[in-house]
Amino acid sequence: MALGGIWTPKLGLDLRGGTTITLTASNTTGEGSVDPASLELARTIIQQRVDAIGVGETEVTTSGDRQIIVSVPNVQQDELVRMVGQTAQLYFRLVYTQEQVAAAPGTEEPSAEPTQGAEPSASPSVNRRPLPSLPTPVPSPRPTAPGATPLTTQQVLEWQPSERDQSDFGN
Repeated sequence: MALGGIWTPKLGLDLRGGTTITLTASNTTGEGSVDPASLELARTIIQQRVDAIGVGETEVTTSGDRQIIVSVPNVQQDELVRMVGQTAQLYFRLVYTQEQVAAAPGTEEPSAEPTQGAEPSASPSVNRRPLPSLPTPVPSPRPTAPGATPLTTQQVLEWQPSERDQSDFGN
């Protein structure tokens, strides 16, 4: 296939060339050195962003105490700068919770007597939690028959469950 010109291999950064950018970190105050842990964290984040595009032979390394060198084959410089330099975004989403309703102070205790004019009505419940599971009886263990001789394939295929087997499985 490669001889016929149908398939062309993708060359790596060492053969094809590629884009290499050097990023220089600075302290937030503008003075002093950059924390090595912060530089390594930035390198890791940039490595994850570069790996996300799916290009092989990418290289993200630190150089000195404040530089990160990014080398990527088959990516244009503008695209690489945009991808590496973009600011991370944090999204918030609304989470619905149920509030615990406390009884108002000075309320009367509920009684079993119906109030005047109160009529039963069917109204949808506002509690959307699933109902608790009913307790189910624990099945009693039963021993299996001793295996004197192994069953043949034909015996296994002809096996039929007993009434107790069926009742244990609810059939």
